[in-house]
Amino acid sequence: MNTMYPGGNALNFSVFAKEEGVDAAFIGVFGDDEEAQHVQNTLRKLEIDISHCRYHTGENGCARVTLQDGERVFLGSNEGGVTRLHPIMLSEDDKEYIRGFDIIHTGLYSHTGHLLSELNTLGIPLSFDFSDDFEHEQVERYIRNADYAFFSCSHLTDEETQHFIRANRKRESQVLIATRGGERSSPMMEQPFIFKTRRLSKPLIRWEQAIPTLPLFC
Repeated sequence: MNTMYPGGNALNFSVFAKEEGVDAAFIGVFGDDEEAQHVQNTLRKLEIDISHCRYHTGENGCARVTLQDGERVFLGSNEGGVTRLHPIMLSEDDKEYIRGFDIIHTGLYSHTGHLLSELNTLGIPLSFDFSDDFEHEQVERYIRNADYAFFSCSHLTDEETQHFIRANRKRESQVLIATRGGERSSPMMEQPFIFKTRRLSKPLIRWEQAIPTLPLFC
């Protein structure tokens, strides 16, 4: 099909928030290639603030994807491109900007693990997506910083998923959510477990109009 689609975990998060009628921002690292320009143009059209992004010479983060029987199949990536080579370091101006928001979302592929403890000092809820190829050491290192943690656990059974969530929840206020492909997802909050299936027509998390802005990192 040879078509470029803007995307990425944190970037998608900002777009979905915007589609729900919420002001959203994106903080990321852009390269100087055609892919980078395409993503920037798309975000500007969607009126998503990218004023605190960084720009470097090199490849924008990207992945190659194909379709097989209607399902997406990842063929490979450049492992984040300039995002991996030039990870974000927060300035005082960045921190002041972020304090004006209500929630932060980032993830394992965003190469922002080094920022999590620093972001925690800003007093804003932090959402972190561990994706599907997380390692135990990464979970141990990052999980305490996350108020909301997401895991893709299609490689685990239902029972294994519940055990994994229980074992990694570090504090009472923490919300951990595990998805399992087409199977039911397993959110763990104050109560033991609340199961959601893909048959539900509404999203698991709805962003209310009271949330004015959301900063995102990719």
